[in-house]
Amino acid sequence: MEAPAVLYHYTSLDTLALILHNRTMRFSRLDKVDDPQEQRSADSQNLGKMKFVSC
Repeated sequence: MEAPAVLYHYTSLDTLALILHNRTMRFSRLDKVDDPQEQRSADSQNLGKMKFVSC
C-alpha cells in the first residue's frame, strides 16, 4: 500500500512539538474511540477492528 501524499492531524502546538521531536504518531483502532458511530459506514457494519485513526 502506498503512503498518502498528505496527512492531516489536528493537534495542539505542544503535541505538535512532541510529534516533531519524537518523529512518531499514535494510531488507535477505530472501535476504541469514544464515538461508536465513527466505526460504521454505509457498506460495512463494523470497520472498527480493521481501521486505525489518530484522534
